[in-house]
Amino acid sequence: MTESTTPQAADFFNKAEKTFIYLYERWQDEKEYEDIKDYQKPLDTLATKCGIVITKMNKRPFGCHFTVSGRTFVIKMTAKSYSYGRTK
Repeated sequence: MTESTTPQAADFFNKAEKTFIYLYERWQDEKEYEDIKDYQKPLDTLATKCGIVITKMNKRPFGCHFTVSGRTFVIKMTAKSYSYGRTK
């Protein structure tokens, strides 16, 4: 683990992958009709278990900002990739 991550951030990223895939595909079909904020609800339980707090859902690229241990991270999902890192 590097200083740019935390065990909680890595745990959330790994455990949330399947949920993000599902939500990303749903968002592609429903983005004209649904509120992006509603996409946080399915992630909140897992976020709490991992000790992180989701602060914002993002439309483009799809994903979220979250905080843990005073650090802010972002998860990004596209048709070709799933990644996370610290924000600056």
